[in-house]
Amino acid sequence: MKRWIVAIGVSWIAAAVGCASGTRHEVESELKAKLGPPALFESFEVPDVEDYTPFKAGQSFRTIENTWQVEAGGIGLYDASVREEVVPHDGRQLLELASEAGPGQISAPFATTPGRAYTLIFYFARDRRVDKEPARARVEVLAPKMLLQADFQSAAPQPFDSQALFSDRFVAESAETKLRFRALSPGHYGITIDAIEVREEVAKPGSSEAP
Repeated sequence: MKRWIVAIGVSWIAAAVGCASGTRHEVESELKAKLGPPALFESFEVPDVEDYTPFKAGQSFRTIENTWQVEAGGIGLYDASVREEVVPHDGRQLLELASEAGPGQISAPFATTPGRAYTLIFYFARDRRVDKEPARARVEVLAPKMLLQADFQSAAPQPFDSQALFSDRFVAESAETKLRFRALSPGHYGITIDAIEVREEVAKPGSSEAP
């Protein structure tokens, strides 16, 4: 079933993973402590864009570990050390799901083990040039059957750079799975994403049950 996730700051982040309080890094560390190494990791620090580089439908770009395909519209890679419109979760660079070509859609494949459970984690915010309407997007995990689908948004009164943590799980059904992000808001500015990870869930110590 499709779900809506709304950015409302650190209190939402803590509640989303069952913590009463804590910083983003504490919450993230607690979440990752229950998971294995990444099956997919993405920080968008490569390629080095030095400012801003757009990509449009039909183009692809290679990062350190992944090849991302722009399936529709356009996206932009930003270097936040020289641009003030966007703020990354960490590092210098991040991706915006929109560009001069309009709202974008991107995807990347990654290896999975059928029958194993995985957790998807990423941070999102919005471009400061987004007007009063919320910046909205959708994330999907498919292989080719839809394994996970959720909509998320960032909106006032939260500051544009308020980083919200998305976390949800799915069970793999094939050796290769696709992660897809799609903008749902019109225009040239929108949701920003960063620090994407897909991690396999691991059994608790002393447990013989597979996750």
